[in-house]
Amino acid sequence: MPSIETTRLVLRQFKATDWQDFQELSIDWKASPGPAFDKWPTSEEAARKSVEHMSTRDNYLARCLRESGKVVGLLAINGIDKQKRLDLGHVILSTYQDNDHDREALQALIQHSMDQHGVRSVITHNDPDHAEQLAPLKSLGLASRNPENKGELVITREEWQS
Repeated sequence: MPSIETTRLVLRQFKATDWQDFQELSIDWKASPGPAFDKWPTSEEAARKSVEHMSTRDNYLARCLRESGKVVGLLAINGIDKQKRLDLGHVILSTYQDNDHDREALQALIQHSMDQHGVRSVITHNDPDHAEQLAPLKSLGLASRNPENKGELVITREEWQS
C-alpha cells in the first residue's frame, strides 16, 4: 500500500527500524482497557518480531508524525470481505489520543479505502468501555448498530459521503 499523508501524519508500511516505537506502543496499549487477547507482548524481541512481520504486509500501517517520523500508532486492515466491508483496527499512543491525531489517521485511511479499494462500509471492533478509542470513530460518524456489542461501530459509504 502506498503511503498516505495528512496534515500531521504519514501512514506507511512498517520498517524494521520501527521496533522501539512499536515496543512503546505495545506497552502503552497493554495498560489500556480491553481484553488480554487483544494485547501484544512487550519485550524487545517480541517488538522486533512483530515489526518484522508487519513490514512484509500491506494491511498494517504505521502512523508516523510528519515532523519527526516517530511511530505513534498502528492501523490494521483486518480484511475486506465479499461485500466490500473493511474491518479496521486502530491503536494509538495514549499521549496522542486526545489531540485529534487518531481521527485524522482514521479519516484518511477510510477515505483512501473507499476511493482506491471500493470499500462500501467500515466496521470496527473495540472494547465498549474504551471511550478514548471509540471517540474518534464516533466523531467520524461510525455508530453502534449491535445492541449486544456497543464497541462494534459501522459506517456505510453513503453515510460517509453525506
